[in-house]
Amino acid sequence: MKGNGFFNGKLILLINENTFSAANLFAGVIKKYKIGELIGEKTKGGIGVPFAFVLRDNSIVFIPVVSIYIGEDKENFSNGVESTIYEKDEVINGKDEILGKTLKKYIKKIQ
Repeated sequence: MKGNGFFNGKLILLINENTFSAANLFAGVIKKYKIGELIGEKTKGGIGVPFAFVLRDNSIVFIPVVSIYIGEDKENFSNGVESTIYEKDEVINGKDEILGKTLKKYIKKIQ
């Protein structure tokens, strides 16, 4: 932050098919407004506030009742967000490979 109270740096967000809902929206906003890099694979998508109905047989149905739209073009990222820098998401022997690659490869490049 500088004197204006706003964050003026660059963001790096790791994304993959497990990124959905509010995290998907966050990724979409970062990409749309070019305030950082999305590293990884396409997000799963999904934006909305679900409402749950319990049926007579005790099964539950979730219905999205609200969607969120961003900007004049009313983009909502419901079909997922593509990364700006593609990296395959891999966990090898319990080690998060994409995190390690990001720290080594992109931190200096984006600064």
